[in-house]
Amino acid sequence: MAVRFCKQCHKKTFHEPSGKCRSCRFREYGQKNKGKIKVRNAEYKRTHKQEISNSGKLYYQKNKKRIKENVKQYSLKNKQVIQLKKHAYYEKHKEAWKQQAHERYMNNHEAMLLWYRKRYYRNRKKRIQANMRYYNQPLPRLIKNVRGRIMAALKYNHFTKNKHILEILGCTKEEFFNHLVKTAYNRKDGTPMFLGCRDVQVDHIIPLSYAKTEEQIYRLCHYTNTQWLWKEDNNSKHANINWKHPVYGQQVTMQDVNRVLFGNNNKQVDAC
Repeated sequence: MAVRFCKQCHKKTFHEPSGKCRSCRFREYGQKNKGKIKVRNAEYKRTHKQEISNSGKLYYQKNKKRIKENVKQYSLKNKQVIQLKKHAYYEKHKEAWKQQAHERYMNNHEAMLLWYRKRYYRNRKKRIQANMRYYNQPLPRLIKNVRGRIMAALKYNHFTKNKHILEILGCTKEEFFNHLVKTAYNRKDGTPMFLGCRDVQVDHIIPLSYAKTEEQIYRLCHYTNTQWLWKEDNNSKHANINWKHPVYGQQVTMQDVNRVLFGNNNKQVDAC
């Protein structure tokens, strides 16, 4: 059989009456009959829907790794193009999606609220339980507040907390609470202090602002340097060691501050 060259693509081809290769003839036929081919393909897809689906699933199962690798490589090479296409697609269908979402929300309002609440609780279960303990159980709230005050003092002086809160306090939670109970006093109107009262605060008798080193902060955070004060009294005291307690009067002097901070050394700290 004679071998000739295609008039269109100039590739070798067997003798054909038209002088064109098979690929060029198919391409030309496709361009002339686009509408007819489109209708025929749509009809085939409609009548063989299940066969096409099964064939696609079978092909995917056989070539899963290769397909995933190709998709990954394409995504890495065309990241910006994919992003632009997604953005254009979103802008094109944005209004329709908003309308669908609004209708779906209005038709399933109660069910969606319940689903969101369940998901919120499931994703934040530990945090919610911790907050419930904080608000419903006064002793954990007391320890958490003291821990936060110690952390603030360390952070202000550019230190990092490297000890457990109970190690810093030098006692257990119950012993700390019992110590605070001994420092409790009634308000002028006779209102007693109790654990859980929001108007009661833990005060450091020698203020933490006198500490300049990490070791000094830990010394002043010992439970023996703490007491309960009413919120108004604590705000009026601020960081003043000359403040007079409503019951006990002046509690510390500068000599006491130097003794706690420096021990037996002769160093002294200036009054704040």
